[in-house]
Amino acid sequence: MFLLCIKNGTGIAESDIYLIICSFLFSFYMIALDTVGKDIDGMLLSFFQFIIADILTLPGMIAEKPELGTILSSWLPLLYAGILGSGIAYTFQIVAQKYVKPQKAAFLLSLESVWAAIGGAVLISERMTGKETVGCILVFLAVMLSQLDFEFCSKA
Repeated sequence: MFLLCIKNGTGIAESDIYLIICSFLFSFYMIALDTVGKDIDGMLLSFFQFIIADILTLPGMIAEKPELGTILSSWLPLLYAGILGSGIAYTFQIVAQKYVKPQKAAFLLSLESVWAAIGGAVLISERMTGKETVGCILVFLAVMLSQLDFEFCSKA
């Protein structure tokens, strides 16, 4: 992940600390989803999650003093992020995780940065550096290796 995500320098930035904290919180979310999500309608849970998230983030949005012109000029990226990036993606996760153990879901979701980098290269012609390409390969291999059954090692 370091090779894939750290662009300049070799240190961890403040934003990286926030991402690490977010990763821990997201793991708790996945465990909670595994615990209660199997007994609840996934579409209904997703709906209420978005309503609660909207209410909780409203004060922050108001504090930023958004301008209607800026919002309207960004309508396409906002719709894309809201509908596809959040609405559909998180709803699919809730529904699909009813059938997948949280460990496997976490491994699959850990490939998000790899798919984002590949998608950026394919869809909007971003170019990955050699370091980023090696990072993608290492993350992919780590996820694949984590799924292998190493039972033969314990028999020795």
